[in-house]
Formats: sequence, C-alpha cells, structure tokens
Amino acid sequence: MAFTPYSVRNPYQTLLRDALSANAVEVCGVDMISLVLGLKRLPNVTILHIHWLDRVLRPSTLVTRILSWSLIQRVKSLRKKGVQIVWTVHNLGNHERLQPAIERELRTRLSELADLIIVHGPSARRSILDVLPPTVVSKIRIIPHGNYMSWYKPAPPREEARRRLDLPPNSRILLLLGFIRPYKGVIELIDNFRRLESENVFLLIAGDIQSDFELQVRIAVSGDTRIRCDFKYIDDQTLPYYFGASDACVFPYHRSLTSGALVLAMGFGVPCVAPRVGAFQDVMGESSKFLYDPDDPAGFYRTLLDIAHAKNSDLQEQGERLLERIKELDWSKIGQCTIDAYQESRVP
Repeated sequence: MAFTPYSVRNPYQTLLRDALSANAVEVCGVDMISLVLGLKRLPNVTILHIHWLDRVLRPSTLVTRILSWSLIQRVKSLRKKGVQIVWTVHNLGNHERLQPAIERELRTRLSELADLIIVHGPSARRSILDVLPPTVVSKIRIIPHGNYMSWYKPAPPREEARRRLDLPPNSRILLLLGFIRPYKGVIELIDNFRRLESENVFLLIAGDIQSDFELQVRIAVSGDTRIRCDFKYIDDQTLPYYFGASDACVFPYHRSLTSGALVLAMGFGVPCVAPRVGAFQDVMGESSKFLYDPDDPAGFYRTLLDIAHAKNSDLQEQGERLLERIKELDWSKIGQCTIDAYQESRVP
C-alpha cells in the first residue's frame, strides 16, 4: 500500500507505517504531486491511503484547479484498476485557508470516490458530516490518533530541563509548542497572559512560525519579560526538554479537527489547557479540569488564573491522569484497527 503525501519527518505517518508493517502490511510513501502529474510510476499497490490535501492547494486558482482535477482523475483511474482508496481527514480545511471553494469541491469528490474515510474521534465524525454528502456516512470509521511515547525520549527532570533551556527555575511555566499559526489563538493567549498580575508566571512560545505572522506576535509580547519566543525548529532530541521544563501546555485554538500537539503533550504527562470542543474534549475527557468554555469571554482567562495559582500536587495529578489516558492509544492497537477497517471496507 502507499501513503500520499508522505514525510519521513512526520512521526504520525512513520508510527502508523511501522504498526501496519508489524502486521505484514508493506507501506511505501508517494509524493502527491508526482502521483497527480504522473511524474513517477506508482508502485504495484492495492491500497492508496491519502492523508492531507494541502499539496494541491496553491495561491494560484488555475494551478489549484489543475492539480485538484488531476488528483480526482488519478483516483478514478486507480479505483477502476481495483485499488482501494482510503482518506484520513486530519483537517476540515487547510490552515492557510487557500482556495476554500475548490477545497470544498475536492473534499466532496474525494469522499464520494473513497472506499474508507478515517477520522480520529466522535467530534471529528460529526464535524465532517456537516460538510460532506450524507451518502458517505457508511464509509466513516473512527480510529484514534496514536500516542508519540515510543518516538521521543522521556522528559528530563524539571531542574535539568530549565537549566538546559535557560528558563527561570522557580516560575510557573506555560508552554505553547508547535508550528505557530494564527488559528492557534496565539495573540489571544498573549493578551490573556499579560493580564495575569503574578510575576511568578512565564509563557514560553516555541516552534517555527508562519513568516507573515512573526511581526504581529513580537509586537504583542514586547515589553513583557515574562514571555519568551523561541521561533525555531525544535528537533526531536531537544523537544523533551521543553515539556520537562513546563508546568502546563496551552492550546487556545480557534479550530481543530485533530490535535497531534495535544496527544504529544499528554504523552509527557503535562497538564493541558484547551477549549471544551472537538478533539480536545474527545482526547482529554469531559471531566478534565482545565477545559474551558470557548463561548465564555472570560473562560480562558479564568483557566489561566487557575493554572497560575494551582498547587503543584494538583498539576501533577492532572498530568498523570492525562498520561494514563493517552497510554491506551498505543500503535499496536491503532495498527490493528486500521487493518480491520481496510478489510471491512474493501469492495469485493
């Protein structure tokens, strides 16, 4: 079988590939543009598993139409040859919001052609049914997002991690880590954090940043010495230090169908602050202490206050609860569930 698009730097795809390989399912990666334009011969596969559609969505409307049309034609051709078409819906729309009308059309056509549509939780299933034709409902399977615990080394002790990253040793540190984009609520986080009066809190924003967004973030944080921005790629060896140094991770996202960053943080046993919606509620559980109501204008700020003043023992308890919850999502189970879904959806 083939994944498209595929990146060796993406731990999600590599862990899924390894879980499938452990069950004697051979997986190769195929560049989507090469596939769409016929630049490279597709290996002899029985399953094409499509992940993200971003590769065909470009600033140029003409280019996007050509690539989207070519993708659908390629899928049709492969389907006629007996290749099973699988699509994992990671996002409702591309994060850059490029060509939304064409993307909606592409989503609809692909959902109609797919033999199997995978989502990572009940909320994601409900969300995609709002935007896809009702006729595809029988194709949808829920398979949770596996954890990253086997990919990264454990977090080092807090004192060591803070010393390595040159962070204040005694502050209550909140972390936002990942690719920094506007939809992740970064500006709202900064504005609400700056309202906290305590000098003992510290906000660390870490990861690559969308280039046209950096200036806005730097202006928002200017003048507050309790905020630090590490705008750079955080490699796999350094990443555990960020979680080891942090008291809580913050996810004030405006939208999210799936959150690999949340799964990552939970695997390090770090308490998480997030809106009580979608993937966050599904993965953390409704009883999680630091879920807030996104429709309450003061909800996020109150939760930041709770984190700022929480006892260390309460934070540790929350982190341990999330860790136990995410441990259940190991890749051997995910791999078997995926294979079962492949088999059940195969057209005779």
